Amino acid sequence: MTLNELLEKPVWQMKGEELLFLTQQKVMQPEGAESEMSSAKEERHFVYGLSGLARLFGCSLPTA
Repeated sequence: MTLNELLEKPVWQMKGEELLFLTQQKVMQPEGAESEMSSAKEERHFVYGLSGLARLFGCSLPTA
């Protein structure tokens, strides 16, 4: 099985060997891929309370 096939396979369907192989490949990825993930973490947006939750999902307060 190739790396691309494994990346398309859901984690819950993987065997332990396949999952281990993917985690080892993660270590060998270029640094550019890691910076993309860190920028996604920086974009976190927290909301507080029901009003924040309603705004986040675009719904009414009772629905939230």
